[in-house]
Amino acid sequence: MSQNGNLISLLIALSEKLIDVLRTESDLLESRRPSELKDLTVEKTKLTNAYNAQLFALQRDPSLVKQAEPRQVALLKQVTNHLNDIMEANVRKLEAMKTVAEGVIMAVAEEVTRENRAVDHYTDKGMVQPVAKNWAVAKPTSLAFDRSV
Repeated sequence: MSQNGNLISLLIALSEKLIDVLRTESDLLESRRPSELKDLTVEKTKLTNAYNAQLFALQRDPSLVKQAEPRQVALLKQVTNHLNDIMEANVRKLEAMKTVAEGVIMAVAEEVTRENRAVDHYTDKGMVQPVAKNWAVAKPTSLAFDRSV
């Protein structure tokens, strides 16, 4: 096998490994186990760096593709298209998970804000008066007085 074939074969192998990692990532996202994604990060990063290095070598010398066997080039195109499809699907899933997480965070923040809002108070004439915006008012606290001495 020539250097051209080795490079193409290596790209195919790296693509297939990345596809496997991305499928695992996709399964974890679908099963709502995002905390387990961090375990894949190191492997995915190594594979991505290796893939990018080989792809860069191929882009530097496009004649390597022209000199390679047509069936290898066809397989590389097929695997690359499949890899791109899986990456796009994972991006959609990650964005959906991010949107859900942001929604939960916003709901919690709104509830905390609602619970910690300033409370209206009574005037000396018994009328309810809203708190002025510049007043520092503590959250009301329940008090009990013991009248026995």
